[in-house]
Amino acid sequence: MAIGAEDLDDPRYLHAVIDIGLRALPHVFRNVPAEHGNTLAIEISGAAAGRWTLIYEGSRWTLWSGDEASSMARVRLDDQTAWKLLFNALPENEAVRAIRVEGRREFGDVFLRARSVIV
Repeated sequence: MAIGAEDLDDPRYLHAVIDIGLRALPHVFRNVPAEHGNTLAIEISGAAAGRWTLIYEGSRWTLWSGDEASSMARVRLDDQTAWKLLFNALPENEAVRAIRVEGRREFGDVFLRARSVIV
C-alpha cells in the first residue's frame, strides 16, 4: 500500500495472513469478562474465506478454526477488510462500516481494536 502496489489477493497467501493476524484475538480479548463457553464466531468471506471461533475457556480466550453455530456474537467481514484491519491499514471509520456484528455488540467493538504484528 505504501508504494501503491495492488492489494494482496492470492487466496493461498491471503488466507494464511488472515489466519496469522487473528492469532492476536486472545490477547485483545484478555480483559473482556465472559463466562466459560462464551464464543465469538468470525466469518470471513471472499476468495480467502474462512471461519474461526474465539472461545472463553474458564480463564482465557482461545482461537479455534471453524465456527460455532450458537455463538454469543458473530463478526462478518470480507478478506480484504480483515487483513487491513488486523495489520492496521484500515481507518476505524471504514472498519466500522465494513464489519457486521450480530449478538453481543461489545464483542464486535473489541474485535475492531484487534491489531497484529509480525516480527
